Order: sequence, then structure tokens, then C-alpha cells
Amino acid sequence: MKTSPVYDAARLSKTFLYQIDGCFYRFKGINTNAKAPRYEFEPLNGQRRHTGLILNSSKLASVYVIEDMIVSGHDTVTENHTQLSLF
Repeated sequence: MKTSPVYDAARLSKTFLYQIDGCFYRFKGINTNAKAPRYEFEPLNGQRRHTGLILNSSKLASVYVIEDMIVSGHDTVTENHTQLSLF
């Protein structure tokens, strides 16, 4: 699984899968109602977190794009994937 950090908002896409703090998210969109743009992420089904995230541009460095997996439709991943959890 090849990951790379997202430093620029131009790299965000609704088709890619993102990893934030060990959970998989998909990008919902940009909220421009505030003074600065905010980036909304929604967790995939089966993740330990069930609420969405709203990040500003300074927090985008903690977002990693998983280049091998693509999200299509609603909460489905087109590549085979395994999530490991440590007990």
C-alpha cells in the first residue's frame, strides 16, 4: 500500500481513499462558508470512527492519500484491501 502526504488541496479528489490517524476516509468536498476553506472527510463503513472530519489547510499534512485504492460510489473500495488492527 503506497501512501503519500497531501500538502496541497489540489491533490484532493473524491475518487481516492485517504488515511487520517489510522482510519480510512473519503473526501466529501470543500466548505467555503467560513473565511478559510475547510475540507470535509467521511469515514468508510466498518471504521472505528463514525463521525466525519473537517480540516483546515494547515492540518492537510496529516492526511495521506492511498494511491493504490480508489473509492467508487458510496463506501466501496475497488481494490482488495485488508485493515489490520492491533489488540
